[in-house]
Amino acid sequence: MRWIQSSIILAATTIGAGMFGLPYIFYKSGFLIGFFYIFIFGFLMILTHYLYAEVILKSNESSLLEIIQKKLNPNFYFFAFLTITFGLIFTLLVYLILAGQFLNIISPNISFNLAVFIFWIFASISLIFEKFFNRFEVLGAILMTLIILFIFIQSGANFNFQNIPAYNLDNLFLPFGIILFSLAGWTAVLPMLKYNNYKNNLKSFVLGTILVILLYLLFIVGILNSAQNITPDALSGLNWPYFKLALIALLGVFAIWTSYLPIGLEIKKSFSKHLPLWLNILIFIFSPIVLFILGLQNFLKAISLAGGVFLSLQYLFILILERKLLRLNPFLKILIRILEIVFILACIYEIYFNVLK
Repeated sequence: MRWIQSSIILAATTIGAGMFGLPYIFYKSGFLIGFFYIFIFGFLMILTHYLYAEVILKSNESSLLEIIQKKLNPNFYFFAFLTITFGLIFTLLVYLILAGQFLNIISPNISFNLAVFIFWIFASISLIFEKFFNRFEVLGAILMTLIILFIFIQSGANFNFQNIPAYNLDNLFLPFGIILFSLAGWTAVLPMLKYNNYKNNLKSFVLGTILVILLYLLFIVGILNSAQNITPDALSGLNWPYFKLALIALLGVFAIWTSYLPIGLEIKKSFSKHLPLWLNILIFIFSPIVLFILGLQNFLKAISLAGGVFLSLQYLFILILERKLLRLNPFLKILIRILEIVFILACIYEIYFNVLK
């Protein structure tokens, strides 16, 4: 059935590098807080993505920026453009950092900076010669799923929640940006509608989101049950034979590469209407490595900014569109208002603790 296949599109688009930060934030904040965030965000993503599909159908536009430009105040467009574009650039930065850490696992003798630079060169060449590569979201999701299942099976069946605290209120807000980054899948909504002959089906969003959460929970349990040290990148804390770690890290690098390509091309597409080609190429090729050179080299900080700031603002625009364009019952209107406030406060929080403090 098409609704099942469209749910797979959502899962394939959503599953990504964010999952590698989940075991660490579950460990630092406690499993009860981690479960609370992942299930609440899961419910909110189902609702938000389903209503966003209704917005697309009603507006008859093909992109979030086009809907914002035509349906909201024109002054919103430039801010939304920067929010979406810089969010994509920060996502590439997250991928660079994580790929560098995985390459360090494969080749411990090279420095982390060199590993990042090697991956950036390889990924940049792929972006420049894009016509030789297809879009690889599904392949990346398959590789991520293989990593999850391999780690979960290797970890054994016995899991003791005494290994991690139930909660740590000092890190109450730590999971916000990382879990949002891990579950964000609004870019999958339009492809889902196209595949489903522009028919919106709530079941697709429910099943796709549940698949993602289940896979993430398997990965979290597998890491927490296997690693002697719980590290931000998940893999470096595993005390496994080299060949097992190197295999998982290699799969991780290829999975990250398959996600890096479409995001880099999306940045190129975003600037194509506004900038000459040579400047566009400089931006989508060099912007993530420049951010890295400037000192943004911490995986958790980068993913928290990408999720807590830029994705929060992107979902804020989506919620505003849903509230303005759709006929919602009073409960949904109030819920969306509350979510708008939550995303604004989360954005302020992440900027304060990751930039200003």
